[in-house]
Amino acid sequence: MVSVGSHTSVSASRSHSRFARLCELRNRFAPVSALAAVAAIVSLRDPHTPGAYGLCPFKALTGMDCPGCGSLRALRHLAAGDFVGALDHNALIPPLVIVGGLWALGVAAGRTLLPRVGPERAHVALTSALFVLFSFTALRNLPTEPFTHLASGA
Repeated sequence: MVSVGSHTSVSASRSHSRFARLCELRNRFAPVSALAAVAAIVSLRDPHTPGAYGLCPFKALTGMDCPGCGSLRALRHLAAGDFVGALDHNALIPPLVIVGGLWALGVAAGRTLLPRVGPERAHVALTSALFVLFSFTALRNLPTEPFTHLASGA
């Protein structure tokens, strides 16, 4: 009877370790899979077609570009390898995709390719990100040169 119990615990331990390994693989490759899925979606359905993905509520209400306006068109250009075309629709997307891609590859490889931001500096990173986001939104809606180049083009 004792050997049966120990055999069961060994088999349960193996099953748990397989499950843990599958969870680890899922967690490692989820970011890469998400980036691939976004690339596939914008490649299959052209965001240049009016109404293909609906309307931006911010733009519909205010007539101004939000920070995300033009991002699907920018992602479509990036998926096609057109970096300059991506910058023309949303200048934030190419750098974000580069940083996100480095992060996703780092997660998949099990190492960090980007510097870590500890909890003591997280507020600085968040404040900086919000500053960039609000500044970008304000500048892309100014009707004067050179800021008109930041508009989404829609």
